[in-house]
Amino acid sequence: MSNENMIVRSRLVIPINVNKFVQKANKRNADVIVLDLEDSIPYEEKEHARTLIPDAVQTISSLITPIYIRVNSEEDFLYKDIEKSVREGVSGIVVPKVESGHEIEKIDQWITELEKKANLAVGQFKISVLIETAKGFLDVADILKASKRIDTVSIGMEDLASDLGIILNQQTVASLNYFRLKLITVARAYHVIPLGLMGSLANYTDLDSYRKYAREAFELGFRGSSCIHPSQVEILNKSFKYNEEEINQARKIVNVFNNALAQGRASASYDGKMIDYPHYKKYQQIIDEYERVEKYERLKGNEGRC
Repeated sequence: MSNENMIVRSRLVIPINVNKFVQKANKRNADVIVLDLEDSIPYEEKEHARTLIPDAVQTISSLITPIYIRVNSEEDFLYKDIEKSVREGVSGIVVPKVESGHEIEKIDQWITELEKKANLAVGQFKISVLIETAKGFLDVADILKASKRIDTVSIGMEDLASDLGIILNQQTVASLNYFRLKLITVARAYHVIPLGLMGSLANYTDLDSYRKYAREAFELGFRGSSCIHPSQVEILNKSFKYNEEEINQARKIVNVFNNALAQGRASASYDGKMIDYPHYKKYQQIIDEYERVEKYERLKGNEGRC
């Protein structure tokens, strides 16, 4: 599956050392499950947390829902985390605080060695990039072109704001859209899926604001977001998807243009506006994306009933 066809609306991050969360992971309906070895794990527990990967993966194992491992960025932990993560049942890793393409190249090479050692298909294991520093943001283009394994990229906005010395409030939050727009632009240029939210991941109790931020992110060009609480999953699944009104309009416009083509014309009028090939392509893409999501939801539903 190409990156563009992946469905990553909701990526639920779960502390790997909280067994009750791991046990319930498959009931949350997230598009992706991320087992966390990083921020949610105390420093003194990190070595032990790594040993929990095999059992956690076996517990969550699904034919439909990919499992990723969020590894630690410090080299004392990073390569040991990766070594334990490259295994059957794990689709990839989330790498935080990436700052250069060279880092990704080294990680890619290490993964290749591990795939060969484990008799896994070389190149299938993915890397999801998390940008959390000014240096990483400046080098985001070099980072994304450093490996074909990279499937998604996102910004750790709280960490980035801290690194930049920005205090997050109503006055400063709009300025962060600069970083969001650039990330989307670079991601699209290198065929990587941009993930993000217009607000913060932290306040999981304000679901109305969360829903608003998620929908705005979708309209801006993001195609999903990480979340830290099960209550956020369905909001993301619905927000990062075209609604019935949008898909009905797209189908009407495509039909109008197809009728024009059948009459030997490459332009048409819809609702008082001209429709030509760029519009047709845009709305056909909307339909294709919608149908991929619908098919994916049916597959998840069928798996749940098995």
